[in-house]
Amino acid sequence: MPSVAGVGPAGPYVDSGEVLTADLDFAIDPDVRLRPDGTAVLTFATDYVDEQPYGTGLAEAPLDAELRRITGPVIAASIANRRFLRPPQRGAAELAAAVQHLATDCAVSGFA
Repeated sequence: MPSVAGVGPAGPYVDSGEVLTADLDFAIDPDVRLRPDGTAVLTFATDYVDEQPYGTGLAEAPLDAELRRITGPVIAASIANRRFLRPPQRGAAELAAAVQHLATDCAVSGFA
């Protein structure tokens, strides 16, 4: 995930050339927020493929005051919504069950 720099909140923004998450294969949809103590935190979506539950979930990392560098460990912020199987380690029956589970979730959520 690249870092950007701007002259103010409205921009214009320019890619700084710095990559905040170079050690991750996938990171998308960043959001910066301030904790009550004033420290900045980067929250983003990333894939979890090394341990269960597998899937895409949220991660958090502390940022420096200039919002240009991660200053501590990246930690999992959410595991509840990770839902994908790691092919080819799963069979057709497990894939069908996962698809049915997602279809049920969508129906319950009003997306069907």
